[in-house]
Amino acid sequence: MLRSIFKPAQRTEPKSQVQQDKTRSAGQEKRAVPPAVPSSLLESIQRTEPKSQVQQDETRSAGQEKRAVPPAVPSSLLESIQRTLYQSFVRGAHEMSNASLPRQQLAQLSASERQSKELDFFPQAVDMINCNLASHDDTNLSEVKGAQYEGLISQVQQGERSNASAFAQAAQGWVKEFINNPSAPPLIGTVFNTGGTLNAGAIDHSRRKTGAALGGPRKRET
Repeated sequence: MLRSIFKPAQRTEPKSQVQQDKTRSAGQEKRAVPPAVPSSLLESIQRTEPKSQVQQDETRSAGQEKRAVPPAVPSSLLESIQRTLYQSFVRGAHEMSNASLPRQQLAQLSASERQSKELDFFPQAVDMINCNLASHDDTNLSEVKGAQYEGLISQVQQGERSNASAFAQAAQGWVKEFINNPSAPPLIGTVFNTGGTLNAGAIDHSRRKTGAALGGPRKRET
């Protein structure tokens, strides 16, 4: 009786290495196997991978090549612009009698208009620049362009055209000439007359408010 009660418990012997491997292998087989990644997802991941520095440089370089590079302004044109600007505002040593025929005719018309009336804003500006350029022996005023200026001066002096309208008409003519001959004289003529249009607009507006535009330039006292 006592022997059956105090019967020693059976010892659990440790499993051998082979048994442990079999148990571990069976456990691994019971684990859920993760599904395979779809090939389309792998391709999408590869497409979205960040580009290397070399690839980024190549892409940036290709984009820069596609950009339109503005043409450089020739140094000869810049020098011509500077020279014409200077001669337009500074009197030279040449006499008007030695100037080109279109400049002489334009100066004579201004002098004739000045005898009866003071020159208005547009005729006065044209006369000043024409005389300055003539004193530097500038020959860039053609007979056609000179005749256009003469007609505009007469119209302004007679009150048939405003100063702003005359400047705008002259600027338009210089633009057409610059398209056919992209050089300094027509470019400066366009800029000068465009600026004159803005300034003359304010003068004409002020005269309309005061009624002075109805009489045009003041008559010269004799």
